[in-house]
Amino acid sequence: MAPKVKIELASARKLRDRNKTSYRLAHWPIWIWVFFLAPGPLTFQLFAYGFSASTAAWLGAVLLATGVAGWRGRLPGVEPRPYIIRFTEDKPNPLYRRVCYTFAWSALITYALLNLAGLIDTLIVGHWRLRQIY
Repeated sequence: MAPKVKIELASARKLRDRNKTSYRLAHWPIWIWVFFLAPGPLTFQLFAYGFSASTAAWLGAVLLATGVAGWRGRLPGVEPRPYIIRFTEDKPNPLYRRVCYTFAWSALITYALLNLAGLIDTLIVGHWRLRQIY
């Protein structure tokens, strides 16, 4: 006698057709941080000297722009409906997703490489010159 095996058909699964509000709001700070970091010199001033009027103005602009984009469903993860339902779907990424992910990867790679260069330079030269690198 063959053992009973539970079979689940992919077509029988209930898929969500809307993203929860909490899910959408949880993704918004990611994009605030990504676009807030975009202007490197302004970010360096923030870390070196603290919050200033120009930093506050930039943060306000980022909050407004990402808020409007999120409200319209034009930020990855903040869309009202899931963009990809099944991983077997072959859908091209819309322009807003390509722009957002390009900014995110650029920020990640840029800051990692700049900090690595600063550390290597400090080991070779013997004093910290990361301010000049930025």
